[in-house]
Amino acid sequence: MIIAMGAGLQGRVAVYRYLIGFLLVLFAQSGWSGASEALGFYQRGYQAESRGAFEEAIEWYRKAIVERDGDGRITFPGEVRYEWYETPRGMARRKIESASRSEPYFPAQRMNALLAKQEAAQIAARSQQLKRDKFINPPALRVAVELLDAGNDRIVDGGENGKLLVTLTNHGGSAADNVVLTIRRSDSDLSLPSQIPLGTVGAGDSVVRAIAYQAGKRLSSGTLSLRLTAKDSDGFEAPESVLESVARAYQPARILVRSPSIRRGEGNLLIIGYELVNAGRGAARDVDLTLNLQSDAILRDDADRHRRIAVISPGESLPVEFGLYTSRAPGDGLEIGLTVREAQATSEQDTSLALMVPAGAYSPGGELLANSPPLGASEIENVSLAIPQGLRSESLAVGVVIGNGRYRHLDAVRFAHQDARVISDHVVQAMGYPEEGVKLQQDMTTRDFRRLFGTRERGFRDGLLYRRVELNARRRENPPVFVYYSGHGAPSLDEDGKAYLVPVDTTLRDLPYEGYALEDFYDSLAALPSNNVTVVLDACFSGASNDGLLQKDISPALLRSAGSITPASMSEASIFTSTSPNQVSYWFNEGRHSLFTYFFLKGLRGAADDDGDNRITSGELHQYLGWNVADHILETRKPSDQTPQLVGNKDRLLAVYSGEQP
Repeated sequence: MIIAMGAGLQGRVAVYRYLIGFLLVLFAQSGWSGASEALGFYQRGYQAESRGAFEEAIEWYRKAIVERDGDGRITFPGEVRYEWYETPRGMARRKIESASRSEPYFPAQRMNALLAKQEAAQIAARSQQLKRDKFINPPALRVAVELLDAGNDRIVDGGENGKLLVTLTNHGGSAADNVVLTIRRSDSDLSLPSQIPLGTVGAGDSVVRAIAYQAGKRLSSGTLSLRLTAKDSDGFEAPESVLESVARAYQPARILVRSPSIRRGEGNLLIIGYELVNAGRGAARDVDLTLNLQSDAILRDDADRHRRIAVISPGESLPVEFGLYTSRAPGDGLEIGLTVREAQATSEQDTSLALMVPAGAYSPGGELLANSPPLGASEIENVSLAIPQGLRSESLAVGVVIGNGRYRHLDAVRFAHQDARVISDHVVQAMGYPEEGVKLQQDMTTRDFRRLFGTRERGFRDGLLYRRVELNARRRENPPVFVYYSGHGAPSLDEDGKAYLVPVDTTLRDLPYEGYALEDFYDSLAALPSNNVTVVLDACFSGASNDGLLQKDISPALLRSAGSITPASMSEASIFTSTSPNQVSYWFNEGRHSLFTYFFLKGLRGAADDDGDNRITSGELHQYLGWNVADHILETRKPSDQTPQLVGNKDRLLAVYSGEQP
């Protein structure tokens, strides 16, 4: 019984083992069957590809990938069979196994290669069709070139850096591909690239490139010819464009330091001045000035230690000022080292300003000593001295005076700092604004403008000016507000010619992003909780300056005068501008101010009091400005007019005096 039970258990185990083995064999045969089918699809695809039936091949390869994903080789195991054979002991069974086989299997690789080949063929066909269309309706290239020389006189001077503004326009019906601009020059001492790739120029499109050149000191005087053409990769070529200009052999500049001066400023501050005179026959460019002080003196502004002046024309006299403090007593000598280096010069010039510390305490406007430069003709008044004392006391008044003089990418505004400083003194002393309420700002950046005047997104109430006026308006209704700006203004290069105040850290091309729109400026003032606002803008918005183009590497054709530089509303404010939209705002070198600010100050001091009542109104001041600026323009034969404007309130009282004024 026990033996029978044991035998039954062993039998069941044997049955189970047999079933498991059978299932494993079945599973393996199923896998081999799928691989075999995938291999069959792959081989059919390969055969179709071999006879050029690419679409059919791709379909077979896709079916193979569905059955078995992944490229490589497929290995099939050998067949196993058993046979009986005779032995001395009787019949026995033995296992016979054939060798395995391996087949290549790369359906994904071959399918992708076929797809890439098809795509390349389609691209080639499209390319041929485009080329056919291009030759039927070809591009028509035209080259225009303009000289942007550093002197802005359309003359290429030896030693000068400048740019060619090249405009390539495609007037044809098809794009010009891989265009290359070729430049040939008549004088080998003019250094510039001979070939410039311009890329693809679409039908009706234009490409503008500013190409820098360097005129060597061996440049010959005479006619300088530049021949430009452009050709695309299919041989379509623009007609040759010829630019002929006058070349002038290198003429050295000769920088002299003249007329050192010293006067007292506020407290212990000493204001040092001198003039840089170019006595040479050529323009001085990139003039570096370095001050060397002794240990008992320190500069008011360390930025004055190193200065760079872009251009000093032949015969031009440029005033320079800086402030310092010293421990030396009145009457002591004061020697300041000055190093002058001009970019084209082979050596630098070391000189010294030998001065004497002036006696006396600070007096408004400062004291000019005997060693100061002459003021010029007797009718030219030094408006920085002897500021008249006004009778008005404007409590809680707010003044903002801005002088943007030193620009990083544009020419300097020569007298902006001087203008702003003297205007600030007059706002306090003549107009009666509290000294602590008048803020003098110099060289404002994009961020500074937005911090001061605010942003449109917040209704300009985030500006420091709004917050100050709003606070003062809680104690005085309509507190007086005076805003003065001396610096560059400019139109946008866009079609609208929108006007901007130009921060010192931007360029004309970046005005839409980094400039402060004149519209925003006026709207920020209109948002103030006061209708007692006076605005003075000493800036032009034509894109030019007293020295020519505001930015030298742009074409005058890109500049459009601002449509308007005065606000449409703000009728209760008094808004002065130094020019009309398309005019230049001139400097007045003899008066050491801008022309507009000089006569503005002179009129505010009393010269504009036409009816003799010792009261200066906005209307009187505008009438005085208009006549005197026009008279100066006429007498000095300036090439264009300058017409100061006043909009808004013409009866605003600006200053009140007693007795006779200077």
